[in-house]
Amino acid sequence: MSEAEHAGASETRELVEFVTVSVGAAEYAFEVARVAQVTDVPPITRIPQTVDLVAGLAGVGGEMVCVLDTRVAFDLPPSDRDGKLLVLEREDDEAQRIGVLVDGIGDIVRYPVTAIERPEKRPSAATGPWVTAVVGAESTTSGDVAVLGVERLAASIAPDLENTA
Repeated sequence: MSEAEHAGASETRELVEFVTVSVGAAEYAFEVARVAQVTDVPPITRIPQTVDLVAGLAGVGGEMVCVLDTRVAFDLPPSDRDGKLLVLEREDDEAQRIGVLVDGIGDIVRYPVTAIERPEKRPSAATGPWVTAVVGAESTTSGDVAVLGVERLAASIAPDLENTA
């Protein structure tokens, strides 16, 4: 489980760092500890017989990374703007990194552990299978911020990765 998921159970840290990203008009966050790299979007090779969520494979820093399209995940139309690619680390050091296409990169922000809640406790926040936690509006400048989980991203494509291996 991620730090955000453990936030309620363990108060050993006072603040958790997140990088905010934009997808459409919404703002989301990933734990900084999981972000290996942020880069311009490299050429992406589509993988046949995968769900639309899987944009394809891209070479990043000498390794091939499976790239997911957040606009597809949130039922948004394709963007005509150049986006960014976040390369995210997995909990298991042996697991393949995951690339995530976003519309833009925001700031690095620090939120108190006490402001991080489970998604079901914040029904006004964005929900979905990728959301692992929500930072309450009381601690942000832009309302509730949904925290997206790396392992949940991986789980959403695991069957597709196994079929292409």
